[in-house]
Amino acid sequence: MNIMKVKILYLILLSLMSNNLFSQNFNEKNSKKLESFEINLNKFNLDDKEIFNDFSSILELDKKKRKNKTLGIVLISFSLVTSTLGIIELSGGKGEISDSIGGTFLGAGIISGGVSIPLFNSSRKKKKKRDRLVKKYKMTSNI
Repeated sequence: MNIMKVKILYLILLSLMSNNLFSQNFNEKNSKKLESFEINLNKFNLDDKEIFNDFSSILELDKKKRKNKTLGIVLISFSLVTSTLGIIELSGGKGEISDSIGGTFLGAGIISGGVSIPLFNSSRKKKKKRDRLVKKYKMTSNI
């Protein structure tokens, strides 16, 4: 008798969890984000797996694009500051310690500037990919 109750409870919990896991709806924040791209969600069947996956990809690509661009801006800013400080310290010529500190700052600036370039490139590629998907659904929703 107890085993039967456990099995029924297990099946009920499993069905509730699967409904939440496979629910193909976007929360309000994601819906507004998609609408900011001029995609009218009401015109599309979100039960269609391809459409839902494309919309999810748009959101994910946009999030990664913004993250990479922000990190790139932070690193390029750090690069400019540390490189400038390194050059100032090196040009002061006040001794071996000063040259060592200046070289360290300049090296850190060059490295962070070099790391920021792939982040900007990645951000641009993700933007192009996202914009292609947005264009596909933007054109479809205007018809």
